[in-house]
Amino acid sequence: EVIAKTSVASLGPKQRREYKDAPMPIIARELLSPDTKAICVLSNLAVSRKARRRGVGRAVCEEIEALASDWGYDEVHLLVEVENAAARNLYEQKLG
Repeated sequence: EVIAKTSVASLGPKQRREYKDAPMPIIARELLSPDTKAICVLSNLAVSRKARRRGVGRAVCEEIEALASDWGYDEVHLLVEVENAAARNLYEQKLG
């Protein structure tokens, strides 16, 4: 994100306005070097103890996937702690 913001900031005023509300994938494709790729990352998802095992995590992840798709991403990268078995199970087994 920092690289993309810097790239947009280096443009002239007219060009900056063109990219003001552009989705990150478009900015990455048009302004960054071909070997730089914008990715969508989900990290620090937490569900309160009282709400666990009720589908909250799954619902949030599915909504994030839909939102990422709306933004032009075809995948979401998930960051999860190795020792968090419940979260890993959700991501690996149930969401793919």
